[in-house]
Amino acid sequence: MNEKQLQASIVMDYSQNMPEYRGTLWSTRNTTFSQRDGQSQKAMGMVAGVSDLILFLDGRFVGIEIKVKGKPHAAKHIQQQLRWGDAIIHEGGEWYIVTSKEEFWMVINKDQPPYTPEAVKQLLNNGRSTIKF
Repeated sequence: MNEKQLQASIVMDYSQNMPEYRGTLWSTRNTTFSQRDGQSQKAMGMVAGVSDLILFLDGRFVGIEIKVKGKPHAAKHIQQQLRWGDAIIHEGGEWYIVTSKEEFWMVINKDQPPYTPEAVKQLLNNGRSTIKF
């Protein structure tokens, strides 16, 4: 399963299990298809590192980054995403990386998933150029 498939599975599961909260979980398009598209997206407000999913639920604002377990990710990219997460936290929100539907539901149920900002910072401190979750 790739990240897009995992994200779609999470969104579908959320929609099916919480239909009364339709519209409280949404995705952000943070990928560009060309240099011209990138310039256009930035002009329209695209911000590097923004989370894959945003959740606004019962007064909570949560950035959720989707990663596939065991796949290498560039440390520089994770640092950029973590900076976005730190900004959310600074404003009173929450931020997590999830690698499964189970971890996503931990976030929804206010249980602490394994990849909190502190855990991600620990992974980044190993000095490697790639990180696996």
